[in-house]
Amino acid sequence: MARAMAGSTFEDAATYLKGTPTGIVIGGEDPVAAAKTTFDLVEEFANMKVKGGILDSKAINAAQAEALSKMPSKIEIQAGIVGLAMSPASNLIGQFKGPAGKILSQIEKMIEGQEAA
Repeated sequence: MARAMAGSTFEDAATYLKGTPTGIVIGGEDPVAAAKTTFDLVEEFANMKVKGGILDSKAINAAQAEALSKMPSKIEIQAGIVGLAMSPASNLIGQFKGPAGKILSQIEKMIEGQEAA
């Protein structure tokens, strides 16, 4: 594998392939999800460790890979954006509900007062 990486943008990561048996995790579109899953497995199996990785065609060390695993995933970021986008609408609805609720309670008091009389 290291020989295949020679001369490519991944050449720096070849140093992580030396030594004990080495596994490779391919992350696809969401490198954070792959890093999270990998570090979850590392916690579960004491004899596993992360040596390094590749992010955006650049080698990263184990500490950087662990930091990547602690970042929010693509789905979490998308959910946050949707939440922020919906927040003004929720606030606007709350602004309409507040005064309407006050008016409704005043009308109910008036009706109760008329029924009591």
